[in-house]
Amino acid sequence: MTITLLIDLDDTLLSNDMDIFVPAYLNALGEFMSSIVEPQKLITSLLNATQHMFTNNDIGQTLKNVFDRPFYKQIHVDAAQVNKLIDDFYQFEFKKLKRFTGYKPEATQFVQKAFERNYQIGIATNPLFPLTAIKQRLQWAGFDPDDSTFLLIPSYEDFHFAKPNPAFFAEFITRIGWQSDIYIMIGNDIDHDIQGASNFGIPAFWVNNLSSKSPPNLLNSDFIGQGSLLDFFDWLDEITTSNLSPEFNKPSSLLAQLKGIPAGIFSMCKHATNSAKKSELAKILSEMLNLEQNVNYPTIKRIVTENSPIISQDNNEFSNHGSNNSLDLVTIINEYASERNKTLQLLESIDNDEWNRTAIHNQFGQITLQNIVHEISLHDQMYAKRIFILTKSH
Repeated sequence: MTITLLIDLDDTLLSNDMDIFVPAYLNALGEFMSSIVEPQKLITSLLNATQHMFTNNDIGQTLKNVFDRPFYKQIHVDAAQVNKLIDDFYQFEFKKLKRFTGYKPEATQFVQKAFERNYQIGIATNPLFPLTAIKQRLQWAGFDPDDSTFLLIPSYEDFHFAKPNPAFFAEFITRIGWQSDIYIMIGNDIDHDIQGASNFGIPAFWVNNLSSKSPPNLLNSDFIGQGSLLDFFDWLDEITTSNLSPEFNKPSSLLAQLKGIPAGIFSMCKHATNSAKKSELAKILSEMLNLEQNVNYPTIKRIVTENSPIISQDNNEFSNHGSNNSLDLVTIINEYASERNKTLQLLESIDNDEWNRTAIHNQFGQITLQNIVHEISLHDQMYAKRIFILTKSH
């Protein structure tokens, strides 16, 4: 059985109170860029743009895209000039903020013990910073971020969703290939880490740092544990495997998958440089685009708008529906993002009880909307695995 741990960074692996660190970071950045932007204007614009990242639900927009639009519009400074200063800040000044953080010996002990147990680890930090800032903080925690120890380190350059959005977890797992039997989120933030993971449908362990505060309504099942970082292993050893099984078939998780899986696929595709791989990826994405246009959206729309419609699909429709191979990869990604966003808007417009709306399927008999969306998510996972293998192969 393969177990993958998704572990938070700040105040989990690294002692870093964000209520102290963030103001210090903002003041340092404001002062460094004061020659071109008034510091308070820069800070206000940055905080506003950051809120856009938290609320993003567009699968076609990376967090950097979402941040840049309002940020540069508000500061009224040429992006190229700002970017050069920001790059210099992260290269020369950001490292000075290390003094506001602290090394946690138990963090390196935890990682070592997890690897001894053959667990896989991904750094599930909130991707609100550039990759260099996240790697530097990981280094402050005592790890080498460039030695391929960790499955994934997310950043705002190539992630589309931020915690606590459950789509963050779907995107993260897509980027590491949907290859594990069990995924467990480990973190200190009740809302971002624990509630977010629970909404997605994976178990979580709250690193409570001796806090007396308990997550409301979350600690009533074995699905959620709590304690110090090293207490995690005792909790895991005591819990039965069945209690760790993901709950990927509930509406909140299904919606997260319909967002996060395509978003993760887009990032994997954009990292591909080999022309032959790009051509193969274009074929796969073209097939996905046609399925979304001609199968997924029309089926969901009929179930939502009609009373018990009869759905007729042949056995090979999901995998062999015609595709348009004449489009380039970037165009297909953009068109697919538009089509999937349309499907998501339809699903997000319905009430919770409408997930139980029924249809008569020529293969499966009576099914619910939730059943259909679950089938779509499984096909998304299948495509994600194919693309993960293709993009990772030499």
